[in-house]
Amino acid sequence: MKLQRFSVLALVALLSSGCFGKLSGLVDVNVQVVDEKTLLERQILGAYENLEKDLVMVASVRSVDTEGRLSPLPDFPPGQRKALEALRVREFYRDDVDALKRDGVIGEGKEGYLTRLPTAPKIDTKRTALLDNVLKQENDARRWLVERIVETNETLSPADRPKVEKVFAQMNRDAAKDGEWVQADDGTWSKKASS
Repeated sequence: MKLQRFSVLALVALLSSGCFGKLSGLVDVNVQVVDEKTLLERQILGAYENLEKDLVMVASVRSVDTEGRLSPLPDFPPGQRKALEALRVREFYRDDVDALKRDGVIGEGKEGYLTRLPTAPKIDTKRTALLDNVLKQENDARRWLVERIVETNETLSPADRPKVEKVFAQMNRDAAKDGEWVQADDGTWSKKASS
């Protein structure tokens, strides 16, 4: 009991004498509060970046050996292979997606997937077929990526998929270019303004 009183008195003495102010400069404490959404965003971004690194690795592997024969691609587990294929699909259709966004035909929907805009200009049959194919390919690729992120993250379960899609949607809206259409969480559409 006497030791406790002595400790409290010593602390009060240090504080009142100004000595603590000199000591406090020795220890710098930086407390950061990270909410659940930010943590999930970081996990998703990390998983996505890892997949992109794998895709770069596959693309950079020499496809011909020293004798001129085709080299087999590295083996990946089926889920990872499907996710890498999804990234390839997204890259393949990027120009079409950009053009359709620029023309005001599609936008980033609130669920994380591309959506035909309710105010989209009328397009001919040939372009409608392209639009339907691009939407299917791109959105299927996005679904596979979301699925892969849920599968490979030990803190997520299939029940967390809507959360991942919501974060993925925000990432897609953030990545949208100025003037492209984005859908807010409340369902309203607007053109992304300059940042």
